[in-house]
Amino acid sequence: MARLIVASVHGALWLQTHFPEEEWTTLLSGEACFGMDCLSTLLVDAHSAGLFVNEPIVVES
Repeated sequence: MARLIVASVHGALWLQTHFPEEEWTTLLSGEACFGMDCLSTLLVDAHSAGLFVNEPIVVES
């Protein structure tokens, strides 16, 4: 599982085009967790949309 943190207005707008309005608060506050396969698909789409995606490796215990 991985968390997605939005760092720009463009990133927030992009997320809003991919998820229903009732999920925006969770997404924009960095509380949403994604499986790596789902996150990988989202990141490919974000790159295709011209967004810069910083992908640090974070280990949570």
